Amino acid sequence: MNIEAIERARAGVLLRTERLTPARVEEAVQRALGRREYRQAARRLAEALARDFAGFPQHVKSALRLLTDGRIDSSASRAG
Repeated sequence: MNIEAIERARAGVLLRTERLTPARVEEAVQRALGRREYRQAARRLAEALARDFAGFPQHVKSALRLLTDGRIDSSASRAG
């Protein structure tokens, strides 16, 4: 699996280094953390990878729990 496949599954966002800017990073983070379909796809991917990588789903679930509990502010990158 590569990042293109992850992006097609809407579980992540491809950022090309030759076009990388702070604004593109911010937009990608906002999209991945702020949209339910990305979180759901990440959960499905974690479950699929669990067969090969023990412990991976717990890390994803922990990160998503921090986000949904408000302990990670997905709008923090806009401040400043």
